[in-house]
Amino acid sequence: MKRKSISLALVGLCLIFVTVFSSSYTPASAFSFALDDAESSDLELETLSLGSANAIPEKIAVFFWASDAGTQACVDEYWAILQDEGYTVMYNFKDTADFEADFNTVEAYEGVEDTVFFYLFGHGNNNGEDSLTAFAPGTSIVYSSELRVMFDRLEAERISFLIESCHSGGFPLDFQASPYLAMSTSDEDHNSYALAELPGEGKFSDAFFDHVADGYNAVDSFHFAEDLVLSVRQRNRRQYPIIVDFSDYVWFA
Repeated sequence: MKRKSISLALVGLCLIFVTVFSSSYTPASAFSFALDDAESSDLELETLSLGSANAIPEKIAVFFWASDAGTQACVDEYWAILQDEGYTVMYNFKDTADFEADFNTVEAYEGVEDTVFFYLFGHGNNNGEDSLTAFAPGTSIVYSSELRVMFDRLEAERISFLIESCHSGGFPLDFQASPYLAMSTSDEDHNSYALAELPGEGKFSDAFFDHVADGYNAVDSFHFAEDLVLSVRQRNRRQYPIIVDFSDYVWFA
């Protein structure tokens, strides 16, 4: 396992803490963590080291999102739902200036026994070969084939993502292999739509996470949201989500 140390803010024998990383933190050098809602000063990583032999499986949620698409309020809402599903580690990358560098931070932390869920929200397009999405206003463009190369470096055997973006269907289509559950809010040729003006919340994501909160698994929640965005009366505002499921794990059950 790559992780050689664990934050104090993990699942313990009888207490549950939460580890939150954001793009403003530098997990390689220091962690800032909260205990009973009290702020604590940064601690050097060495002081929290438990040794890789004591590493325990964790559920990790990773958010990459552009501030001209999503909001912190939406991320907080989805994170609260994932916490109810047992997720205790969160990475929050808003307007990432270097997607791969931030991804590498997650890669350095996760291990083979972990469960990792990515939520990605940005503005997208398709160049005829790849779907592509910007996770910061005008920058940090990521191509679907490039994302697959990055994901293949992860050690975790349970990996899933949902990408909320226009023309995002190329992302799941590039993940037709174990162990991935890959979901997009549209296909390669159509837009995704928000509940209201952006920045805000995607119509598909709103339905998906509400259904998860109601106790349904990810695949059921995908099809619930799919039915909603496909049934829009205006044909030119319908979405055509794509799911590719090569995972033997039941997500959010």
